[in-house]
Amino acid sequence: MRQASDAFLLNVAEVSATLIGLFLVGVFFYVETGFRRLEHGRDVVRPYFRAGTRIVLLLYALPLFLSLTLVVLGPTWNRVLFLLFSLLLLWANVDTLPASRPSQGPPTPLPFS
Repeated sequence: MRQASDAFLLNVAEVSATLIGLFLVGVFFYVETGFRRLEHGRDVVRPYFRAGTRIVLLLYALPLFLSLTLVVLGPTWNRVLFLLFSLLLLWANVDTLPASRPSQGPPTPLPFS
């Protein structure tokens, strides 16, 4: 397997940090202003959006921290961190299920029935 240079790994970390920043700006300015305008169902939709935000932040943090640990610490710590992030991501997905159930609402009848 070819070794990646430290400069490449730092560039991956820069791109990941930029994606995290853009995502946070989108969440805070777009989603939160949408919550203020939403009168009905705000309490139902908010846990679903927060769970989705948590999952996306974990996914964006994965390449950021893995590339930084490869530069600074080494492959053993990188494997431990990858396992930790994988378990956190699995837990976040399982925890999203109860938050997404109320936001689905009752089934909508088909227009032709």
